[in-house]
Order: sequence, then structure tokens, then C-alpha cells
Amino acid sequence: MPKYKILLLASAFFLILACNLPQPRAGPNPQNTDPEAIALQPPRVNLTLESPSPSGTPFKATSAIPPVPPTATMAFSTVDEFFERCPTSGEVAMLLADISIAFEVDPTRGTLACKKSEGSLDLSRLQKRAYLSILIMKAISFGTPLPWTDKDLYPWFIDTIDGIRFRADITNSFCCEPANVINIQVTANSYILQTGRWIDPAIAGGLMDQMVLYVHEARHNDGYGHTCNAGTDDKTVSEMGAWGVQYYLLQWLAQHVNPWFFRAPGGDPNVYRQIALNDMVMIRKSRFCNEPTVTPGAAPTLAE
Repeated sequence: MPKYKILLLASAFFLILACNLPQPRAGPNPQNTDPEAIALQPPRVNLTLESPSPSGTPFKATSAIPPVPPTATMAFSTVDEFFERCPTSGEVAMLLADISIAFEVDPTRGTLACKKSEGSLDLSRLQKRAYLSILIMKAISFGTPLPWTDKDLYPWFIDTIDGIRFRADITNSFCCEPANVINIQVTANSYILQTGRWIDPAIAGGLMDQMVLYVHEARHNDGYGHTCNAGTDDKTVSEMGAWGVQYYLLQWLAQHVNPWFFRAPGGDPNVYRQIALNDMVMIRKSRFCNEPTVTPGAAPTLAE
């Protein structure tokens, strides 16, 4: 047999053998490149803090939502997840470095909602909710700048006041005593005692209202008092007083936040934002002497 035929037969034999050798199994794709699948994956909000480095220079994060120390990154898919957990000891320490917080009353004292042994501090239910209802300002990222400041919400807040007092011996929350310290009334009907959720649909309120109350009282410390109805209401939204800021904050919580982060469990994922919008409309109707209705146009919607 000619040599070239022998070579051809040998090549064919090895080709057949190679095709029947076991092939390695395809491993999982390390990165999902399907555009639709990527679009459906819920974004996670990274709440980050600053922590001192061994050299004393603080680590600083670069995300739009405040920074996280390399050893203490915490991710939250939803606002409900944010409030379900306990604040870390580092979070509380950094918060108390920014503002003072005094619990002059605590009906929940004696039962621990958080524990130092689990990475938090030994906190009562009121303390846990109070700290988280302030820290949430760091986690909220608005798609549009706030109308009354060029800062994000948390930096504006801590630059505006020096502290918070939780009290039961006052008839209303107010600003300020002593100077630059807002006073928050705590009663059995306070949202901060009724629920630990951002919003409990059963009572149409929650720690969102607590956070909004802090912002309302802090705005007074910018020099804005109420201008009508014997010092209880404002004349116009455009004055940008305490009611104006509350009005806009609720609007921003309804229309300018990440719907994924604020999605609610159950049948209507938009119920949290809808309640914020309803509160905004109620304030517009009841707290501005000269412009009680939104004009012109139809009622506002979540789509702006």
C-alpha cells in the first residue's frame, strides 16, 4: 500500500478517536450577560461607613450612597431588610459622632431588641428604631437633588442640628432646646413605638413618618418658623419652610427614589411610595394657607 494512503488512514483513525474522547463539562458562566436577566436582577443598596485605618486616615468610599469600611460592608435589597436588622456598633458610634442622641424616656427599656454579643449594642426597641430611622437617611439615594439644599439628606441633617432629645414631658415635638437640638415627643401613639417598619400598611405609617418629623423640626433650625394660623402652618410651599420641606421630602420619597429598594411585600410593590404620595397631597391641602391645592392639572402620580 502506498505510504500516502497509510498516512491518510492513520490520520482518520486518530480523528475518530479524538472525537470520542470525553469532553470537559461546561462550567457555569461567571457573569450573566443576558441583558434581560441583568435588567431583572434587583439592585442592592450598599450602606457604607468610614472606619479608621491603622495609620489613622479614614477609609472613604466612592459610591453615591455613603461609604462602608472594607470590613463592614452591608447590603440591603429593600427598605424592609434595612429595618429588620440591628445597627452595628460601628454605625451607632459614627452616628453619635455626628449628632448627640438622648433618650430621656424609654417605655421599651428592659427588653433587648439588639445585643452587643451579636455585633450591635445592647439596645431597647426604641433605641434600635431611633438609630435606624436616622441612619436610613444615608441609605436613601434620590434621583433628583432635593429642592431646599444642594446636599444629600444625611449631610444636610447633621449640618443643620447638633442633637435629638426623645422626651415624654412635652406636648409636641419642637425645635430647639437647647440650641440646635430638636425635641421629639414620645407617646404610646408615636409611630416609633407602634412599628419597626418603614411603613406598616395597617396603620398607613411607620418609621418613614419618624424620619420626616426629624427633617421637619431640623428645618426650623435653619431659621424657618411657621408663617400663618398662629404659627402652626405656612403660607406657601415656595417659602420652603418646615411644611414645605416636609411636602417636598414626601414627594421625593414617592417619585424620585429607587422603586426596587422601596418595593413593598404583598400584592402592591408600590404601596410605600403611594402612601408617601398620599401624605404629600394631604399636607398640600391642609398646611399651606395661600395654596391648599395643586394647580393646575390632575392629581399627582408616582410617575410624577
